[in-house]
Amino acid sequence: MHKIQESIEIKASAKKVFALLKDIDRRLRLNPFLKIIWIQKLTEGEPKLGSRFWIVTSCNNRRRDCIVEWIEYEENKKIVSYESITQTKLTLTLSETSTGTILTHKEEFEIPFDIVFRDELGEEEIPLWRKILYFAKPFPNIEYTNKVEVIKERLRANLKILLTIIKKEVEKDL
Repeated sequence: MHKIQESIEIKASAKKVFALLKDIDRRLRLNPFLKIIWIQKLTEGEPKLGSRFWIVTSCNNRRRDCIVEWIEYEENKKIVSYESITQTKLTLTLSETSTGTILTHKEEFEIPFDIVFRDELGEEEIPLWRKILYFAKPFPNIEYTNKVEVIKERLRANLKILLTIIKKEVEKDL
């Protein structure tokens, strides 16, 4: 399981920041790296623990359908969501400071082999025999590890941009 985490201080109350975070449609549409095709809440009532959402996005010309469930929820403090297909866990936490609120965004995820070697393969599917031969190499496999770190650095850079956009969105009405 891979992890990335970034934080940003927002000059607003935790209540104001949390209002944006729990508005999943608004929050996801702020992400410049995703094209939102569809978001539908699958559970009744206000977003809370156990809320489920059907989300369809497009990124790098790849459509992705997923069901996201909020597995932890603490009003004005924390939302933890889990998406089982990609095994992605997202934790959004808020900590109040004397000057505002610190938003921490942490993601835990798998990176599929096809994504790690996309540059060499283009869009073709990796044959199973190639995956087996590749993983038959002794570990730690430096080539794989290096490629994963490059991907994670790109994701961290994108996350910093997203957090800056969220900060500007929350602070614009102050």
